[in-house]
Amino acid sequence: MKTAPHRLPAPHRLIPSFLIMALGLALSACAAPPRDPLNDYAWERLERLPKDAAEVAAAVAASSREAFLESTKLRVSDVLKDPESARFRKLRLVDYKGGLLACGEVNAKNSYGGYVGFSQFMAANNYVILLGESNARAGLSGVDMSLVSTVCGNQ
Repeated sequence: MKTAPHRLPAPHRLIPSFLIMALGLALSACAAPPRDPLNDYAWERLERLPKDAAEVAAAVAASSREAFLESTKLRVSDVLKDPESARFRKLRLVDYKGGLLACGEVNAKNSYGGYVGFSQFMAANNYVILLGESNARAGLSGVDMSLVSTVCGNQ
């Protein structure tokens, strides 16, 4: 019984399939990764900081540093469980890209009536970012932690 000799495909027949496979791999590497909404939010917030700082600088110029810092204390107190218990330290205006943003630390009582320790904050004209133990996780609070660290440092 004779067996047919085993023949390899002709090289010219392999080239088209190899080219198609190589082209497919090359094109798949060009696909854009999916967008991350949290990453977009972080970049939007970071890009907005210079504008926020310019607005604070204008507000300080219209009144005074002391008046703006007092209004900052009120706005920070408004987000606390017990606003009357607020104790502030390291309250200051920080130069940020030609403008100003308020930074500091606040300690206040929690729902149980005990002081929880000082938490870092940053404030502009229309918002306050207050960090605390509940912020030690990823997500939006991670974005806020990055913004406060960028502007205020680690105090």
